[in-house]
Amino acid sequence: MSKGKYSAQNFQAWFSKKSDNGFSGQELVVGIDVSKIAFYAAVMSGGWRDFDVLYFERDDIPAFIARLSELDFAGVTLVLEPTGTYGDALLDQAREAGFKLIRVSGSDTHKAKALFDGVPSMHDGKAAYTLARLYLCGVGNQWKLRCDADRDLRALDDQAAHLQKMEGQLVNPLEAHLARHWPEVTDYLDLKSATLLELLKTYGSPQEVAAHKKKARALMKKVGGHFLCPDKIEAVLRSAESTIGVSPTVFQIELLQYYATMLRTHMRRSAVLNRRIEELSRQDERLKNLADWAGKRTALAMVARVGDFTAYEAPQGLENGFGLTLCEHTTGQTHQDRSGDHLGLLYMMVLRMISPVTSIYCPIATAWYAERLERNGGIKKKALVALMRKVVRALFWVARGATYDPEKLFDTRRLRRLGHLI
Repeated sequence: MSKGKYSAQNFQAWFSKKSDNGFSGQELVVGIDVSKIAFYAAVMSGGWRDFDVLYFERDDIPAFIARLSELDFAGVTLVLEPTGTYGDALLDQAREAGFKLIRVSGSDTHKAKALFDGVPSMHDGKAAYTLARLYLCGVGNQWKLRCDADRDLRALDDQAAHLQKMEGQLVNPLEAHLARHWPEVTDYLDLKSATLLELLKTYGSPQEVAAHKKKARALMKKVGGHFLCPDKIEAVLRSAESTIGVSPTVFQIELLQYYATMLRTHMRRSAVLNRRIEELSRQDERLKNLADWAGKRTALAMVARVGDFTAYEAPQGLENGFGLTLCEHTTGQTHQDRSGDHLGLLYMMVLRMISPVTSIYCPIATAWYAERLERNGGIKKKALVALMRKVVRALFWVARGATYDPEKLFDTRRLRRLGHLI
């Protein structure tokens, strides 16, 4: 058995030794450094001075878990960092085996790199050892695996986010190419309108539309229906005949057709997904109350990424869930950086609250933001973060059935006294 060394040995060779490998104690602790293919596991018990580092690969996960289950210990604890999806298969099989699962943050591991051996470096074997040692020192929390309902929410959120991103990547080049070849058409049809996209899918250029005027008119009537007036159809056809745009080549026509086809497909998928989200927001207890105030899409994204708001015992816990904690500098990133998705949702929500053209505009929140901005010397970021903290506290109670009431959240008498609120 190695003592104080991080060199790894094959897990099968290690398990071929006597059953307990010289370890003693009620609990066997296994710190695991996860990657896409290679896994390093530091095995130790309460006597942390004795440990071994094992190596196994992704396809060895079932065998590794099975061999751990055969050891003569009252319990086995696996300690891991959050590593995206690379460790999910390992976590799922460990849960099925009845192992205790502990999550240690990457920042804690990084800060402890020189703590146990005095050497300020990190590699796979040492990372696994550090995770196990940190757990024995009381660091880490129980790893709560997502239930099927939570995983469904996250899948819907990921799909909606991907569709939104892809639409942006298609709309921008389509707009640029239309500005070159048919700039007048967007005066009459929205860039993402079904009529324009079907027209471009079928003909690909204004010249082809003009050459097949009768069929193009019928296509627009069929797609636009009663929402598209005859005058607009005729205006589109006239613009196709008299466009000042550059005549596209054969391959440029194919490119326009490609953009239009892909964008039309994504928008159809988005429409189906939006209907699902709307239906879910009426049925899912975690979303119902939030959707009425924050909006269905925002409510879905928040719960999918932060978890059920009602599971948090206090507003402070929800603040931590969103990543609204003090900035911690670690390996070139901050805690806020790692929680960027969560904070981005909250950031966009408070911007909507102080924008008069949105559905959740709140004059009282806007007045509070203005007063805070004045107090902070015009530093917008500090004022917005302060407002984000306020909004999180409101979300905590709205998720529990309360109606959003800015009078309870902000000191309106003070705002009126200072002249920020009429």
